[in-house]
Amino acid sequence: MVAKQDLAKANEMSDEYVQLGYAIQNLDSGGQIISMTISGATQPNVTLSTIWMSYPEQMIETMTSMLVNRQHQLHATLAEMGVNVDEPEHPLPEPEPETEGEPESGGEP
Repeated sequence: MVAKQDLAKANEMSDEYVQLGYAIQNLDSGGQIISMTISGATQPNVTLSTIWMSYPEQMIETMTSMLVNRQHQLHATLAEMGVNVDEPEHPLPEPEPETEGEPESGGEP
């Protein structure tokens, strides 16, 4: 059971969890990113329409991965608080294998 003092935070996190699920489903089904908000230290936040942009597939995959990671973080935190939410539909992404640097060249010219 959620402690009374944690109820507002649990509700906020649960709402974010649901919204993340919708965003992931939309991206998986070919949905489009139609706006972005850019924050800055010296200017107010700016929200721009990006419906005209074509995002690279790798960027969409990275964003989806980030959303899935956040959803798993929220799931774990909510479970610790005693809130039952459905398991995330997507498993956590596999970590990228580490590379050992650039391959050596075949010798001097």
